[in-house]
Amino acid sequence: MRRGPWAAAAPRGWALSLTLSLGLLLGWAAPGRAAPLRVATSALQLAGVPEQVIATPWDGRPAALVVTRPRVLLEGETPLPHLYLLRLEHEALGAVADWTLPQTLRWAEPIVRPDGRRVLLGLVGHQWFLGEPEAGELKWYPLCDCPSVFSGGRDRPPSETHFVQDLNGDGIDEVLLPDRRGLTVYRQAPGERRLVALWQDRWRTQEKYERAGEHTKVTILLPWHLLTDTNGDGIVDLVQIEDNGLRITNHAWPAVDPVDPYFFVDEETKSDYADLKIPPALKKVLQSLPPLNFETPEAFGEALLRNQPPEAREEWAPHLPAVTRLAQVPVPVQISYFSALPALGEKRKGEDWQVLDAREMNGDGVLDVVHHKGIDTTDIFAQKNQLRWFAGKRQGASLGFEESPRLFFTEGPAFARVVDTRHGDAGTPALFVATMEVDLLAIIRALTIKKVSLEVYIYPWIEGKVANPASTQAALTFSVDFSNNRSRPMLFVADMDGDGWRDFIFNLKPQHLYVYRGNAQGAALDDGPIVSGPVPLPRRREEGLVVDLDGRPGEELLFWYRDKQLSTEEQRTVRMAWVTDTPAPPAAK
Repeated sequence: MRRGPWAAAAPRGWALSLTLSLGLLLGWAAPGRAAPLRVATSALQLAGVPEQVIATPWDGRPAALVVTRPRVLLEGETPLPHLYLLRLEHEALGAVADWTLPQTLRWAEPIVRPDGRRVLLGLVGHQWFLGEPEAGELKWYPLCDCPSVFSGGRDRPPSETHFVQDLNGDGIDEVLLPDRRGLTVYRQAPGERRLVALWQDRWRTQEKYERAGEHTKVTILLPWHLLTDTNGDGIVDLVQIEDNGLRITNHAWPAVDPVDPYFFVDEETKSDYADLKIPPALKKVLQSLPPLNFETPEAFGEALLRNQPPEAREEWAPHLPAVTRLAQVPVPVQISYFSALPALGEKRKGEDWQVLDAREMNGDGVLDVVHHKGIDTTDIFAQKNQLRWFAGKRQGASLGFEESPRLFFTEGPAFARVVDTRHGDAGTPALFVATMEVDLLAIIRALTIKKVSLEVYIYPWIEGKVANPASTQAALTFSVDFSNNRSRPMLFVADMDGDGWRDFIFNLKPQHLYVYRGNAQGAALDDGPIVSGPVPLPRRREEGLVVDLDGRPGEELLFWYRDKQLSTEEQRTVRMAWVTDTPAPPAAK
């Protein structure tokens, strides 16, 4: 929603982040290619270092929100951060509003109210506020009685501390906030500025306590999660990826009224689901059941026993009172179910499982998953790597997975993602894999990476399976020497020319873009990159977004970065560059 398809499940660790786009240096421009991409830039003198830039429609027109921290102050000055609302007008960014903020604003994001107005969700310090433009000023109101954002002694990126998403498709945004006890969904009631809690999940949040001298360090460990529609009912579900499978909660999201907590919480004792003393085997059965649609709690318990093997009935019968208590809680959610992936729980020593991507990609409304499995061999540097696809299949209220043929690689897939190759159409996905081989001896000698050999594989995704899985021929093979290149590489997938097919854009060399145009084959690329360079792209980039700022066909790339000015007040310039190859508007006479 905020960052595009490649950032939804971005890989972590130096090897993965390094090869996110490093594995995609695509060569030089072929003779006779189309003209290079045009680059437009704009410089704004802001009184602080940019903390966040958000590209969003505002009042029905494209705009960008820029949050800045206060600059280095002179003696006696008051540190007040600013929030700038910018708009793209004829390829130039102009400031629409300049709002002074009450305190340190860590994060700002637009949300849609029940009346359709767009307001700002702001994280001020460690509390959430709602910002409403009134008479040219931005008024801040306490958002809810939510717990303080908890960082465990170390600030987590704001993008990992909350979600803003329209969960039930009614045009009104909900806010998901994790805290010490779990995950809570809030929504703004009609006519109210404050948010009300709709739903809580207090079951899966873990707290880890570590002694550090005289202080106790607390770290929240939330499961890997994403929000997507797993069963095609038009409602966003919460997917939590755990060690041995997927835990999917398919919610029938309520309208606005506050409701009782999530059914895993016992209302009588306020104890968690784990404290109900139900055998682990029965818990798994509970998690795989269809929605609670029985006429009475007793009927639910009887049906549960009736569907179990005879040897299990005697063991589980004493626990039926606890089970029926779950059915008595009036909640607006379907039961959460757990879908184990084939053989995923058979992890042995020396194996390394990593979920690389999980999303619905082939237009059937069911979640699909890609996994990477690396097995260590006797050679410390050798691995047998395999990539597995699991196509989601509906099985009543549950979700099963059909495994596609496996893909084997000599080197580990350092980057593997599903790419929606057609702009606005989820029916033409492809698997994009980059493998990496590092010169380990060079790293050991110089304690730095000198050269990386990379191969790029592209497989079309047809009818829920990876086509041509036996193919071992790389689409691109190259070696990258970046010993003198300290620039952080980037990769983008965007429809740059407005033809409906997404293009691959790689920014590896400083101030150079390498672009491969997408085509109707979906998994194929044109026979040579378009190189736009040198272009005035930042050497020290802060971030980049794929956005559509001007509303014309095609998408743009928006960068922002810092450029320190030689002044006594240490002011900084926020420079933005967006890249497009759509026709330029006629010059004003």
